[in-house]
Amino acid sequence: MARRSKQREAIPLLSCAVARSVGEGKWAVDFLPGRTLSSDQARAALRVAEELNNLRSHATSLGLTLLELVGLATMHCSEQRPCAHAEAAQVLAQIGRDR
Repeated sequence: MARRSKQREAIPLLSCAVARSVGEGKWAVDFLPGRTLSSDQARAALRVAEELNNLRSHATSLGLTLLELVGLATMHCSEQRPCAHAEAAQVLAQIGRDR
């Protein structure tokens, strides 16, 4: 009698992220290697991936990369936190080096 291979449950999201059941109600998300997540955490991670896809689309329409858009928005929205300007500046400097 042939044994059936037990397929693990997988949840794809816009082909950019996948969560796989690792048993006992725990999940692994492909872009968070080495982490075991609860169901709620896995859902949150997949939502983040979906939002990043949306943001990437907006960034492209503005002629920016995703990181540039996030960095510039962070600088603008964090005028209440002066330390955030330095954080955003570091991100933007890194973008410049990566190009």
